[in-house]
Amino acid sequence: MIGDRYHGYNVFQLLIALMCPSRLLLHALWYVLLSRAAPTRARALFGIGFLRTNTCGGWVYVTSSDDHDVHDVMMIAYMLLTLPYMILLLKSGDKSPFTHNTKELSVNRNRHK
Repeated sequence: MIGDRYHGYNVFQLLIALMCPSRLLLHALWYVLLSRAAPTRARALFGIGFLRTNTCGGWVYVTSSDDHDVHDVMMIAYMLLTLPYMILLLKSGDKSPFTHNTKELSVNRNRHK
């Protein structure tokens, strides 16, 4: 169990800190790939992803014994931001230049024959 006073908590905080740059880089990369096809969705996805990453850090680094209210607000905000983030991420898959509709693939396949 990882708690406020458990010795493994420092390792958990370190691992979360190491993942933060890669998460932010992933948000930036997804923004670049999506910005031409759906610029508004790309900005919203980047903004929500950025906030979600920061709120994750907020509830990990501020323990409930340090400041209970901040810890709870950050955790609730992280959970509330997860739903719009996942919905935008799933909806943006069809706008990405790397995903294709199966109907379009079959039309293109028949066109080359």
